[in-house]
Amino acid sequence: MSINELFELLSQPGNRYALAYLVRVDGAIPYDDLVEYVVDTGGTPDGLSTADFRNQVATRLVHSNLPKLDDAGLVDYDPGDRTVRPTDATDVAVPYLELAMDQFSAE
Repeated sequence: MSINELFELLSQPGNRYALAYLVRVDGAIPYDDLVEYVVDTGGTPDGLSTADFRNQVATRLVHSNLPKLDDAGLVDYDPGDRTVRPTDATDVAVPYLELAMDQFSAE
């Protein structure tokens, strides 16, 4: 994966939050735990209930974020088991993830 592809993936908040959670765990985590982490970390936007935001996050993760991260080799996403696990590449992305998290949290 090129650095441009990595930065493009890291430009999406859901991707950053998912990777930040995964670098802290060993093995597979239930998909629902990841959804809750993203919802809690991102905070519910004004005008949305937490339940509506959770549904939006879950939809984006399943249909966009996790498949893209899986295709890039940054996660191992198993839709059948509804689990996500880090890969060796997840750790390689950590310095860039930290940079992205610092950059976007400053905005």
